[in-house]
Amino acid sequence: MLASALQLALQNSFMNSYVFAFTDSNAQAELAATASLLGLAETTRAMINIVTTSSPLCGAASSRTGIEPAIEEIISYSGGDIYNTDDTGNFMKFIPTFYDSGLTFINDQDDCSSKNLTIYFPIDGWTQSFTTAIYGNTPTLTIYLPNGKTTYYAQYDVPFIDPSPTTPNLLLRQTVIPCDNIDWTTRDAYCYILEGTARTWTSARDYCHGSQMMSFLVDVHSNDTQNFIELQTGSADYWIGLNSLKTQGQWEWDVPDGAAYSHLDGYTNWAPGEPANDPNLRCVQVRHSGTNVGLWYATDCTQTLPFACQKHRYGQGLSPGELDVNLLPQGMWRADISTASGSCYVQVRAQSQIQPYYGFVQDIHSDQPDQYGIFNSQSNRLAATVTGLSAINANSPSGTVNYAFMYKGNFSMNRAVTFEQRALCAYQFVSQPFTCPGQNINPNFVIDDFFIKFSGVDQFGNLYERFSPAYCLKQVIANCNNGGTQYQGVCICPPYFTGPTCSVRVCQNGGGLSSDGTTCTCRTGFTGGSCEFPLCLPPYPATFHNNGKTLAIVLETSYSTGAAVFRLRRNLNAVLNQVLNVTASTWFSNFILYPFDSTTNMANWYAPGVYTTVDALTNAFMNITPSQCPGAAACSSSCPRPIMTALNATLNYPDLATPNSQVLIITQSSPEDNAVVDQVLTQIQQTGVKG
Repeated sequence: MLASALQLALQNSFMNSYVFAFTDSNAQAELAATASLLGLAETTRAMINIVTTSSPLCGAASSRTGIEPAIEEIISYSGGDIYNTDDTGNFMKFIPTFYDSGLTFINDQDDCSSKNLTIYFPIDGWTQSFTTAIYGNTPTLTIYLPNGKTTYYAQYDVPFIDPSPTTPNLLLRQTVIPCDNIDWTTRDAYCYILEGTARTWTSARDYCHGSQMMSFLVDVHSNDTQNFIELQTGSADYWIGLNSLKTQGQWEWDVPDGAAYSHLDGYTNWAPGEPANDPNLRCVQVRHSGTNVGLWYATDCTQTLPFACQKHRYGQGLSPGELDVNLLPQGMWRADISTASGSCYVQVRAQSQIQPYYGFVQDIHSDQPDQYGIFNSQSNRLAATVTGLSAINANSPSGTVNYAFMYKGNFSMNRAVTFEQRALCAYQFVSQPFTCPGQNINPNFVIDDFFIKFSGVDQFGNLYERFSPAYCLKQVIANCNNGGTQYQGVCICPPYFTGPTCSVRVCQNGGGLSSDGTTCTCRTGFTGGSCEFPLCLPPYPATFHNNGKTLAIVLETSYSTGAAVFRLRRNLNAVLNQVLNVTASTWFSNFILYPFDSTTNMANWYAPGVYTTVDALTNAFMNITPSQCPGAAACSSSCPRPIMTALNATLNYPDLATPNSQVLIITQSSPEDNAVVDQVLTQIQQTGVKG
């Protein structure tokens, strides 16, 4: 049922996930599930890994040995591996090293017994650890620092799995910076320190988490860890990180700052009758006084005891990512690998901020890459962005990705392309065009899988390299949509369209693309299928006269405009009648009055209105009290007011005659609503008003 289990895992995985399956063998061939795995691996880009043992886990004889060849091919295609070990407990410690990691070296050699396999691999300026996985008959490993020495390498070494008599073909190592102070004791990937000064549990926790220690109270997840801590503490009673302070009866471990709480499960070392169901006993000590020494006891948290702090060699966190913290020496590292007999195969993975994300495009301007290249195309390009390359400051350079090397089969290079940088794209780098590597080998390939090695320089001038599995598919296009033309197996799309069959719109001028890629939602002021056309003034009848227009008055009714309101009440009627008598009585067919005040007083604003006579407009002004804001509240002391909002509402009145109406704004304030300016400008363009 291995294929079915992997199928279920991939169906519930996010992009670029890691899948680990633990099995004794693939005892049943499942054609349907196996067939779907390849498609799922393609769409999720998940890395599939299988962990097998030397004997069936269930204790019964296996009807088959090893993994089905079809699944082996899919695992290889995904960039994963098959690990054979009986030490599954230590393998679990290896899994977290995949976090934020990338494959930085991969190679093999037919004979590693009579001649060592010597490899060199770059470690960039952000790498906090790297792991080495070696497959062969009882493999051995010697690692050299960039200075060419192995003298202090033991301080960097974290052994996960060594070859054993039952599973002699696997060696797993992590290389990580030593603990940052000689006062700390190193064990595996962690640093420990015993503090002899007695403190309460909460004081001990705060001390461990403080800026000086950057750690947390020790956790104990195995008997080996318990024995190690016992050696450090001797006969003293001491606090550990276990507590139920959050919820009585729910025991949790102290964790690094920002991490989720770790509930107690798996290993425990309670004394008989513990933990006591007592609300006053909510912290845990390891007791050496009395009987049952070395066991866990629930204790009053206000008691004072020595304690132990713990941190990962990365820093306080459980995973890499703290910039400038515990970085490995930068430069070219070396490893010598040998076996008792036969071949060897090696992978090196680096945990670093620098990781590539990429896809395939057919157009140098495309920013919507596909997950696969087109096998029968002459114009495949890689569109890539690489995290962790940003400049440290404005005066320093950023990192780059320079090359993509493509490898087939026996890790022999088949293709190489350069990258150039582009602006305003999510994928910042685009490569030269290339054909898929398999075209030179077998032009009838349906799927052409290969490895890409991205090579570049970080912002400190260090070389980095990352391998990633990739593939090309032979594409048979029935037709190209929207006027596209088929050429050398791909569609050449007309302007404003993209995608394998030219079915996806390219939205212009800030337009938004629909989920199915066929429709653009345009911003105000633009139109067209791809929002490519500015929205021009609507057509107006060619009347060539100024009769029948609107006079709109946008009036601030606050204390500051009291004098203006007073004069308008007194003089507006006479002034308008005089203007209309001197020019043309038919100039204005109606009048709009839009009073406004502060945003906080909007509920009390005077009602706007449309009037057909000067007398009616004058009467509306007479209803406005000078030097007093509308409503009973005192006038707002805030000078900015929603001028643009009031103007926009006036311009949207259906009674506003267009074009060439007049708008008069009377205010003592500045606008507070500049976000509305675009809408106002659009309405001015569409209504053709004058100010």
